Amino acid sequence: MATYPNAIPSFLTLQDGVDTVVVAHPNDRAVEIVAIATELGTNPKGSYADVKTRLNSTTTLGAWDATKSTGTNYKALTDGWVIAYTNEILQSACSIIGYSDANAAPTTIRDKVLLGTAYGSTNIAHTVKFPVRKDDYWRVDVVLWTATVYWIPVGA
Repeated sequence: MATYPNAIPSFLTLQDGVDTVVVAHPNDRAVEIVAIATELGTNPKGSYADVKTRLNSTTTLGAWDATKSTGTNYKALTDGWVIAYTNEILQSACSIIGYSDANAAPTTIRDKVLLGTAYGSTNIAHTVKFPVRKDDYWRVDVVLWTATVYWIPVGA
């Protein structure tokens, strides 16, 4: 039975001409190699140079993408964040709502701002921001405003 991934395996250090190699020596190592490969899975480096580079890339942000529009459904090719804002004058019932889920036309609200006298609010915050998982869809809708929408990928 393999020690890894619950602990780091250790092996006898054998010396030529001193130790007798028995079948358990290479077999123990083989069991641990299979355990490591099973834990990593197939192609753990993905499109990166190595696993270390891939792991480090998952915490980096890609370039800001300001080409997105409100009212349009987008599919996330990586994990990422949506940030949308408006600087318009507060009107009677304004809203900015961010949606994201696995549906091509997402319906799950991830963030929203409802402003104006119809909502009993005088708050001037006009920003939504929400994370999106890779392969999910997202959209930002606005009412009585226009908004600037940014997508920033994570690990891209």
